[in-house]
Amino acid sequence: MAPSNHPLRRTHTAALAAAILLGAALAVTPVRGQAADPEVARLEASLAEANARVASLRTQIAQRQAAAEPSLRPMVAGAETRHTLTLTPSSTLDMMTAQLVAWSIVGHLPGGAVGTVQATGSMRPLFDEHALLILESAPYDSLRVGDIVTYVHPATGQLVVHRLLEKRGDNFWPKGDANGRMDNAYVTRANYRQRVCGILYTHQG
Repeated sequence: MAPSNHPLRRTHTAALAAAILLGAALAVTPVRGQAADPEVARLEASLAEANARVASLRTQIAQRQAAAEPSLRPMVAGAETRHTLTLTPSSTLDMMTAQLVAWSIVGHLPGGAVGTVQATGSMRPLFDEHALLILESAPYDSLRVGDIVTYVHPATGQLVVHRLLEKRGDNFWPKGDANGRMDNAYVTRANYRQRVCGILYTHQG
């Protein structure tokens, strides 16, 4: 008799097929909507909270690093001056000591002088009324754009200390560093007086 027709062989094969089907049925993924494990849900919530905390810490680190490093963005021309109009340098010198130092320097400058300015703030932040200016009698032809000079304003007769910003013919157009516009008078050969060659800062208290 052929083995394929043996009754025990057929019974064994049927049982094996049933076991396979049963195993497949047991291995089926649970249908959606089935209640999730509460512990798994708790762990997933903790993980989401930890990820949010990590993201927050990364943001704080980036902000601190950005604050500690100099900005790479170029500053708009003139912005620094606008932001520091009230800030002028100082030193440990009191006014009397500064005057002694200034006059000792001026003694080596033919025609030199020591000057102060009124509390107008027009030359801040470079200097203000707390500074002493050392003045030299430089020839008019040696002046150039960028120099700070004293000149007599033709309308008011006041002695002004401003910077030469533009040359027009034989005249210069001055401006106070902190002022928003150029002076309404030129520096000429006739009204020019002296050039600033040094600044002594004093203790401002």
